[in-house]
Amino acid sequence: MDRVVVEIFIITITFNNCLGLKRTIESVLSTITLNSLIQEIVIIDNMSLDGTLDVIENIQRVSTIPINYLRDPDEGIYDAMNKGARWAKHEYLLMLNSGDELLSDIKYEDLKAVPRLPDIIAFGCEYKLSRKSLKLLPRQFTGADPKMPSLH
Repeated sequence: MDRVVVEIFIITITFNNCLGLKRTIESVLSTITLNSLIQEIVIIDNMSLDGTLDVIENIQRVSTIPINYLRDPDEGIYDAMNKGARWAKHEYLLMLNSGDELLSDIKYEDLKAVPRLPDIIAFGCEYKLSRKSLKLLPRQFTGADPKMPSLH
């Protein structure tokens, strides 16, 4: 089984949630082991009027990870996610809504070289997509709260 170096492209969507956005990006930037894998963060904003741009500019000044920003009207959460996915330049995408936070005690270094099998990796499960089927392959994942839903 071939192993690949993982490069993660983070997409964060927001609308009038500057405090949640700040919390999300700070949690990403403070996760040291994951930082070496993150190639870029893109923030998709549905024309926020609450200081979101100021938060982004302040974080861009101190971030070692490129942070790009698209301020564009959208037709809802999934439209915004799709805009981010179209922007993506890397194979692995991590979708985080503003207000989401990464757990700091997970061993993200395990992602540094994953087998080239799953098309989708979610908390606690893998999905294998083909033209005809979607298979759910349960697996043990000890880093997350088992009561927390794993899919959006």
